[in-house]
Amino acid sequence: MKKCLLGITILLLLSACANSEPAIVKEETVPEPDSEPELVEEEIDDAEQVDEFIEFPLQDEQITVNLEMVPILSEYLSAIPDRKKEIEEMRIDRLTSKDESIYLLEFSCHNELCSYLLFSQEKEKQAYLLADLAKASNIITSPDNTKLLFQFNREGSLPLPLANIVVIDIENWKTVSLSNYTNDANILDYTWPLLQAEWIDNETISVEKPSVIEPTDELIDEWLKTEEASTTNIIMRTN
Repeated sequence: MKKCLLGITILLLLSACANSEPAIVKEETVPEPDSEPELVEEEIDDAEQVDEFIEFPLQDEQITVNLEMVPILSEYLSAIPDRKKEIEEMRIDRLTSKDESIYLLEFSCHNELCSYLLFSQEKEKQAYLLADLAKASNIITSPDNTKLLFQFNREGSLPLPLANIVVIDIENWKTVSLSNYTNDANILDYTWPLLQAEWIDNETISVEKPSVIEPTDELIDEWLKTEEASTTNIIMRTN
């Protein structure tokens, strides 16, 4: 049975500060057809220590993840009986923004809900856990290409999935908090169904949600049955 990363609902910075090696390394290459992600072990210090890496073949490059630099991924795999099968089911995608190569790793999937780690090849020792038990539904770059907006959904008891929005400042490689400038409601952290999110400018996001007083099963169901269901736009600003 898969070991889910329960209880992680905020963005965490995961790093191995004592080591100067990068979390990922990319190599320009053309992988063999139908090749899968693979666990590679490298013996060092006369076989007294073994370093583990995961090699991900992409269309025009190979991404190697150093498990020592990503403790949460290493610990997750250590609890999996069939690591080979689990690694083959992982997926990494390149998110190119500006001149940096940024990668999103999807792993620990169960019923189409996964955990997500964000890597930058330019930033040593760092990986961000963006979401757990969720599904990435949208990724949008800010107009000046300095930030990435991620929207994640979770299926629950409501007729619509609940959502969260995470913003990363990719220039400074840090999380960006969001403030609601429309009202005092907390619409993030999987408390509301969010229909759409988009950048208005480099610091401002417009989030669309159903026009209901609160996100209850009854009100959302009634809203969905309305012929012209109205929506509300919430303005969020980065801090």
